[in-house]
Amino acid sequence: MKDFYLITIEIHDWMLPHKSPSQNFFREHSKEIRKTNNLTQRQLAIKLSVYQSYVSKVELGQKNLNIIELKDYLKGYNYYLVEFLNTLDKNVT
Repeated sequence: MKDFYLITIEIHDWMLPHKSPSQNFFREHSKEIRKTNNLTQRQLAIKLSVYQSYVSKVELGQKNLNIIELKDYLKGYNYYLVEFLNTLDKNVT
């Protein structure tokens, strides 16, 4: 009989692959918007009709969104794509 072990790994930002300034801004800003709206990842996932792991992967930078997905994702915060892009343009050089 073989022994099996469960190993848990804690992921820190510094362990994630290098992302562009725009990707880092999106990751941090989307998390900030979610928290400002007093939403958990699970609550946002329910609003978006996706799994909580999807929201987690977006916030960790493990999932990139195309423009249509981004528009739909931001709707979960009642945030407009144009507003987000203006904020991105002002904050990322």
